[in-house]
Amino acid sequence: AVDDMPRSVTPGVTALGEALLASLKLLVEAPAKTARQVVDVAGDGRNNAGVAPGPIRDRMVAAGIVINGLCVLHEEPDLVTSYEREVVGGFGSFALTCPNYQAFREAMRRKLLRELMSERSQPAAWDV
Repeated sequence: AVDDMPRSVTPGVTALGEALLASLKLLVEAPAKTARQVVDVAGDGRNNAGVAPGPIRDRMVAAGIVINGLCVLHEEPDLVTSYEREVVGGFGSFALTCPNYQAFREAMRRKLLRELMSERSQPAAWDV
């Protein structure tokens, strides 16, 4: 069903700041509190619409939220630099890359495994 979903945004528009704002809103409104909050951002382009992601990222990191990224490099081979500068942040955050959409499944698997492994090395909430 997910594979058959139509794309719901205008092609070519990348609103990373808006995505971070939406993530922050969902985390704030979540009915249960968690020991750790991680937002995953995956994309194939730099922010080119909406609010700038940097200030939103900084606000989230100050609240203890970790933001990780997965960059699809098929059109922008240096996209990871942009993600590291403007998107990812927080204790143990990272940005991984994959060369194209054919490699996305394996890259996502690597990213999720890294996140699960890094959970073991996170400081306790009272240590932060």
